[in-house]
Amino acid sequence: MPKGYQSKRLEIVAATITIQSEWGLFEMTGGDWQCGVQNFDDAIARLQIIQPMINDQDNMMSFLVARRQSGSPKLGQPQAGC
Repeated sequence: MPKGYQSKRLEIVAATITIQSEWGLFEMTGGDWQCGVQNFDDAIARLQIIQPMINDQDNMMSFLVARRQSGSPKLGQPQAGC
């Protein structure tokens, strides 16, 4: 395994988690509520796998869980899922 390979992989996975959670936030605030929840849940599941390797004192997990639990669907907001 080339030097720095694992570090690069973690960066890519962390970026993927960030993008997926942002997509979830956009869906929850202005799109399909259930699709947003599903994206947050998927991002949290991915983060649980790599969290021991990133050593961020649970900051990212705390943030994602708090955002996932905040708010509620707007009246009339779609909730069909992705």
